[in-house]
Amino acid sequence: MTAEYVTTQMQLEQALASARKRLPAYQGLLDFYGPVFEAVEASHKNAAPAPVRLSSDRIEKTRQGGFPLVSPSEFFVDMDAAEALFHQIVSIARKIPGKWAAFAEAVSTTAGASPLTPSVLFENFLSQNDAFFIDIAGQYGVDIRMLTLVVYNSVLPSLRRCAEQLAAAYLDRETPWEKGFCPVCGNLPGLAVLEENGARAFFCAFCYHKWPSRRLFCPYCENTDSGSLQYFYSEAEDGYRVEVCDRCGKYLKSVDLRAVSHPVYPPLELLTTLHLDMKAREAGYESPGAFMME
Repeated sequence: MTAEYVTTQMQLEQALASARKRLPAYQGLLDFYGPVFEAVEASHKNAAPAPVRLSSDRIEKTRQGGFPLVSPSEFFVDMDAAEALFHQIVSIARKIPGKWAAFAEAVSTTAGASPLTPSVLFENFLSQNDAFFIDIAGQYGVDIRMLTLVVYNSVLPSLRRCAEQLAAAYLDRETPWEKGFCPVCGNLPGLAVLEENGARAFFCAFCYHKWPSRRLFCPYCENTDSGSLQYFYSEAEDGYRVEVCDRCGKYLKSVDLRAVSHPVYPPLELLTTLHLDMKAREAGYESPGAFMME
C-alpha cells in the first residue's frame, strides 16, 4: 500500500505520532517542530496572499528560456497571517527549555526594535538580504539560524499559496520540466520521492512545489550517467535513502512512498532523517538544497 501525502490535520497528527514512536532520538526536536508544523498547516488553510500576476510576454520568455516563473522576492505574503504565525512560533519556542526558550526571550525583549518587526524581517528574508540578518543577530543577540528558521516558517503558508496559484495559472503542462531547479521559484529540491507507479518527483526546498523528474538525474549538475549516480540507505529504515552524485559531490534524500506506512509530510521527513545528512556529509557529500531545517 502506497503512503499518502499529508493533507489533513489528522494525517499530520498520525505522521507525528509515527515519528515519535519510530524515532525516540528525535523526541527533543519533535517537541518544537511538531507544534510548529501543526501551526504552519493551520495557517496554510487560511493564508490568502495577493495573487502574483505575470504578463504574457514574461510567460513566453520564461518558457522559451527555461527559466522559473518568479524569484523568491516576488512572492506575496499575507502579512496578518504571517505575523500571527510568527508570534505563535515564538510562543512555542518559549515552552522549550534551553536554546529555544532563550531565543524566545531575546526576541520578546527586543520586540520593539524596528529591524525585528515581522514585516521588516519578512521583506529582508524574501530579498535574501543575508547581511541584514547577520547585522541584527549581532546587534540584538539573537541566534541567526533560529531567527531565519522562524521567519521562513512564518511566511511558508504564503509561499505555498503563491506557488500553488502560480503553478495553476502559468506552468506549461504540455512540456515536461527537465531542470533540477523549481519551475516556480528557481530553488533547488530539498527532497525526492518515489510515488505509487515508481515515478520520481522533487519537492522544492523553498516553496514546496512538487515537479516530476527522471529516475536517473542529479538536480545539481544534471548528470544522467548511471555509473556516477548511486545511493545508500539504512537497513533499519525501509523506504529512505540518500541519492549521491559522484560527479558533483552532492546528495539528495529520498522517500519511497511504496515502502513507508505513515502519511508523508515533506518537512517532517526532512527533519527525521537528519542522521542521513550526517552520514552523507561524513562521506564527503554536500546538499545545497537543504533549507531551514537543522
